Amino acid sequence: SKLSYVSRTMLTVDQVLIESRKKCLDYMRELDERVFQKEEYIADLNQAMLEMTVKQTNMRYNLEREEEKVAASTQLLSLAQQKDELEERIKEMELLQFNTNNVDRNSRVQQFFKTFHP
Repeated sequence: SKLSYVSRTMLTVDQVLIESRKKCLDYMRELDERVFQKEEYIADLNQAMLEMTVKQTNMRYNLEREEEKVAASTQLLSLAQQKDELEERIKEMELLQFNTNNVDRNSRVQQFFKTFHP
């Protein structure tokens, strides 16, 4: 009877140990699943960060191109203004030359009349 009691007790202890091991294994499996999910989440975050870095780099590149376009446009505008100013000066010089030629011709005509018709 004592032997059967010890046997039953050992069987109960074995059952408790088996249940405990099952619970430990279940908990370890659950922890492994959580770790795996967190690793997947971290991988997703890293992928998102990489995509954001690529987008940021592209935006910076596009911004630099836009800045270059603005600088080129500003330069073109400045050159157009300089061209307009030069064209205006050329017109003024042509008018001055025309007036000078007229004055010169008029003075020669007057000189001619003074010479031949005093």
